[in-house]
Amino acid sequence: MRYTIDMVALQTSPETKERYRHAENLLEHILAKKFPHMEDLYFLYGDLAPDMNQAILLSYTNPSFKPGRVRVVDDNAPTLLSDMQILSDKDHDFKKLYSYFAPQIDRDELKRFGQEEGYQIIRKEVESAVGQNIRNIYGPYADSVINTSSLALLYKLNRKANISMVTHWLGVSGIIYCLQREGHITVDEENRYFLPTAGFHHDGDEEFPHIVKDVDGMPYGIVGTPRFEQKYISEDRNLILLMRLVTNIYSSVLKQAYKQITNAKESFTPESLKDFLKEDVTETDTKTYWMPKVKRKILMALEDGSYEDMKDQQLFSAVNWAMSKRYQRRIVSKCEEEQFKGAKHPRGLYLKYSDLGYNFIGRDGLSDEDVIKNLLKVWFMTSATKASSIHDPLIDKFSQEMINDIAVYSRFTIIKDLMSPQASTLFYYSTFNSKILKLQPILYTDRSI
Repeated sequence: MRYTIDMVALQTSPETKERYRHAENLLEHILAKKFPHMEDLYFLYGDLAPDMNQAILLSYTNPSFKPGRVRVVDDNAPTLLSDMQILSDKDHDFKKLYSYFAPQIDRDELKRFGQEEGYQIIRKEVESAVGQNIRNIYGPYADSVINTSSLALLYKLNRKANISMVTHWLGVSGIIYCLQREGHITVDEENRYFLPTAGFHHDGDEEFPHIVKDVDGMPYGIVGTPRFEQKYISEDRNLILLMRLVTNIYSSVLKQAYKQITNAKESFTPESLKDFLKEDVTETDTKTYWMPKVKRKILMALEDGSYEDMKDQQLFSAVNWAMSKRYQRRIVSKCEEEQFKGAKHPRGLYLKYSDLGYNFIGRDGLSDEDVIKNLLKVWFMTSATKASSIHDPLIDKFSQEMINDIAVYSRFTIIKDLMSPQASTLFYYSTFNSKILKLQPILYTDRSI
């Protein structure tokens, strides 16, 4: 585990190390559902110690709190994904690309142009400024990277940390690139550009078809996704299939539904979503990908009745979060199938773990809620992989690294709250409800997916 600067500072600084030790000890007692040591409580909370003691004991009565075997942090766990991210940050070509794309978050001067003209202007700029760096990394697929990078700048696709989305795609492909360069993934010279390119395009079908317009001036949408792929990404069938595997197709369907329903000035409700999902996909070229069964699975998720009182963004977020588990199961299942047919590597999982690893490294710009969702996504993927028939030494290392990293971070974010000098009983209940309860699958080892 590579501890962050914030973690090391709180653990070692003369001003905070004693508070950290007492808060860590308090967390151990909470996780074990034991009576807190009053010494810890008085050190942390002074005169409020008796009140905090009562609040903690009362929280133990919450029926959702189900302590089990506490997960032990392994300081000797692999650090391969973060090692590769550091190496890619030091690589000459990736450094040039990061510095070029990261600040380009608002190209308002292009508003006066139509899509095609604005796209061509940016594309020429990208080619001129960093075209050679892109070709060094992506080889014969470089044009596709230039295409989608240009579209991302044109449509202001940015990360929540207020940098261009292109940096995330570079980060994922950078991990894959360095895994190959350092010999962790073996490929022949002819195919060395394939996986980094697939890593770069891993989100391509999820975002672009809903905003990029076709020759008729309409967004490509779900049914037009193959046409979008052919024009802007590649005609390489193997690349497209791998990219589709790691694309969250459920999220893409939900985004299309949300946009179509709200553009019609309707509320996004369970009923309007069901109506959308019952519409048939009729274009022949989409049936191999945007299959009706994707819509049927979302419809099935809506049938449990838990979404009936939700609407608009709340409903979208809730259903999208629920379907993320199916999405991750789909990747694992497909890699199992490919392995059974003789595939040498579970390439879809290489890409997905690189994606999760890079997201975890870049978590600091996210809200607490988004961070917790990302932590749980990692837990689910590692659990789904462990429960599968996939046997791959590299995936084993990724799983060990990621589950350990999220365990360390989950504990740290709770300890940091318990350390707060401004802590009160209300503050404790907030931490208990929003973090301890939600992070139980990570804090304990006996939770099943």
